[in-house]
Amino acid sequence: RRVHGQGEMLEGDNAYFCNECQKKVSTLKRVSIKKLPNHLILVLKRFEFDFDTMQKNKINDYCEFPSRLNMEPYTQNYLRKREKAQAEAEAEEKAGGDIGKVNGEEEEEYPSEYYDYKLTGCVIHMGVADSGHYYSFIQDRENLDIAEDKRWYEFNDTIVTPFDIATLGNEAFGGEEKWRYSHDEGRGFYGGAGTSFREKIKNAYLLFYERVVHFEEKQTTGATKSGEEAKESAPEEAPNQNSNSVAKPPQHLVRIDSSIAKEPVRYNIPEEFRREIEHDNQRYHLSRILFSRQYFQFMTDLITTGDLIPNQDYAEDLSALNYDINSVQYLQLEKIKAGLMFLLTNVIREKERHSIFEMLPWVKTALKTNVPACIWLINGLTSDLSIREFLTECPVGDMRRFVAGVIEAAFQTLLPYELAFLNEELPDGRPRAHMSNLMNAMLSNLANIKTTSSDYLEFFKIFHYFANLHETAAAYLLRQRTVGRFLDFFYDNYSPYKDLFRGKKLEYYTPAEPLLGYLIEEKKSAFRTALEKYLQMRRDKPAYEGSSGSDARMFMWLTLGKIVGYCRPLKGTGRSPLQVGNLNVELAREDIYLLMPSANYVTMAIEDARSKIGSRGLTAMYSFVAWENKDFTTVLMKEIMQSFKVKEHKVFKPFLRLYKKLIYLNDGLANIKINEGIAEFTKIISANSKYPDDCEALITFLIKVATNNERVRTLVQENREHTEWMIDWLTKKMASYAQYNPTEGISQTPIKKGTVGIPLHRMAQDTNRKARHRLKKKILLLERILDDVLENEENAWDSDDDMGKFDFHVGDKVDY
Repeated sequence: RRVHGQGEMLEGDNAYFCNECQKKVSTLKRVSIKKLPNHLILVLKRFEFDFDTMQKNKINDYCEFPSRLNMEPYTQNYLRKREKAQAEAEAEEKAGGDIGKVNGEEEEEYPSEYYDYKLTGCVIHMGVADSGHYYSFIQDRENLDIAEDKRWYEFNDTIVTPFDIATLGNEAFGGEEKWRYSHDEGRGFYGGAGTSFREKIKNAYLLFYERVVHFEEKQTTGATKSGEEAKESAPEEAPNQNSNSVAKPPQHLVRIDSSIAKEPVRYNIPEEFRREIEHDNQRYHLSRILFSRQYFQFMTDLITTGDLIPNQDYAEDLSALNYDINSVQYLQLEKIKAGLMFLLTNVIREKERHSIFEMLPWVKTALKTNVPACIWLINGLTSDLSIREFLTECPVGDMRRFVAGVIEAAFQTLLPYELAFLNEELPDGRPRAHMSNLMNAMLSNLANIKTTSSDYLEFFKIFHYFANLHETAAAYLLRQRTVGRFLDFFYDNYSPYKDLFRGKKLEYYTPAEPLLGYLIEEKKSAFRTALEKYLQMRRDKPAYEGSSGSDARMFMWLTLGKIVGYCRPLKGTGRSPLQVGNLNVELAREDIYLLMPSANYVTMAIEDARSKIGSRGLTAMYSFVAWENKDFTTVLMKEIMQSFKVKEHKVFKPFLRLYKKLIYLNDGLANIKINEGIAEFTKIISANSKYPDDCEALITFLIKVATNNERVRTLVQENREHTEWMIDWLTKKMASYAQYNPTEGISQTPIKKGTVGIPLHRMAQDTNRKARHRLKKKILLLERILDDVLENEENAWDSDDDMGKFDFHVGDKVDY
């Protein structure tokens, strides 16, 4: 009210410049309301920016607001009448008596109802400046036969509950609240339980008021008359005999007869908006039914009841089976299709997704025993829409993993039927096999996923499943230039050969109508609109810079490492020890271009494959290329050594795994990899001596390869001076741990009250002891290497290597 009523005087240097008199004049600046609406929305200043701390803050101060609000003191009309009355009073005081009214413009008189508002709703913010939750209190304005204070409701997301308006002050005014804390809340360390005060983080942010009596502006149909004409044409009114009568609204306002107190005001909702609300309500109630626990239980019982009868009928065209509608085969197939559709449209979108695990045994059995169902499933997923919905644009990890799992199960069932013609094509160029058809569709969608996916691990895992089915499946991926397509996808905008694979989609068959439940068109449109800003930021961002990093692409590298193993060596003659199977496929020239790019591309790929799984695949791929390949081996060695010079130990792993694999390759390039390589490696160890973690990581690697490789062990023995320096360096580091008191300043209280947890000082002691033990073990190994008393462990299994197939049991400890 102070801002609206008093205003601010602009004078002196801050005076207002008058254009008419061409000079600065003292002026009163204030804000007032000229016209009032039927619906008034007030915003409380609950947020501000602190320019000292450069942070956003929330204002939780106490701010009380009324349920009935008179807006007259904030209007222009009120201020003018008040000033006119003050002027008349001052003039009368100077004249010493009644002088009549001060001449001036006659102010319009508004009835009191024009300014009278009542609270009908408010929006509450609960939280802090950067995060929080909004919910609302709203009054029902239609069921007027219910008491006014009983017509308030709280709208909190999808939950609507009655609200006691008497508690509005506690819920919306802000301020402080009493808070009782106890030992259980972590206060035990500071003197026990007690009572304190803290700011309420929930308070009103938006207030909605509605005028008790509605007024509308009168619509004029012609030009406005001048003042004199209006006076002449205005009908003569009878003198007002009752000075206390209610003022009539000005001529430009029309009072609406129906008032909130008697009858609710009906609003004309635009038809498009009405349809949207109606559609949203239908979807909401339909979702409540389709995702209710009762419906899920009904469908689960319906689908899983009865035995699954095996059906081994295979057809390249599923419609050719043409089962009779009353046959067991038809009923079984329709039952499995209904179950899979229920899983992929309802269960997979369930919030808790309990039914997935309940139905998983049934799904595995159904796909294992029913070949037509596997064909139907693979065909249903072979489309751009389904690949996007279930794999590349799906934000739910459980859903992606489930879809990848059912595809793998279907692959296992179809393999015996399609193995013989897995690489064959139909006359129109489409694959003959259903599995190959899906692979073509996924390879064609490869260019889209980097702009739409934050995690495409399951997408590449399906390729890994397919490659591991049989060497014929790996040969199919090689024939479709999967090596080059994957690497071009990874290098993205940096790809040196963009024209080789961009825009070249493969042929594949897509069902005329979707077989599985997709997003409806309007939902897809809304979904894409919401994602557009995010996608635009990712379109120009190379795939390797994505937030998911190596974890998302680790199966891409693993698949590449798998399929290149079926190719003949790029250099040298004869068979490489890295080759698997009997295919001996020649790698396509386009794939070779991307397999052996310049050095900076090699580093980019090694850094991306930093997970153990991804690193194994990339190591297998580059080891295959490096076999008897002097130029590429030189490039790899240069990049590996450079990484040890400039990078931290945290990113050493993929480079160390690759270097170890190159050392173990028994080709004719041992001089580059071992003699020259180990000599350079020992120099780098010395150069990293002032970086304890880096230096120890490199020494550990040298001990590992010296233990398992006789040539490296001989070099370490011959370079006795450097080996003794490493022993001395490790000894000093171990001594530093012995001198350090890890318990100093650490509380001896357990981490969490009531647990069997170890106290902090005990944990620190254990960590210190383990570090000393680790260093002592490395010192002993180096001494045994120097004394040449180390047992030959050249064929020992290393945890960085691929694990063979073993029988595992619950409780077994495996270093993997």
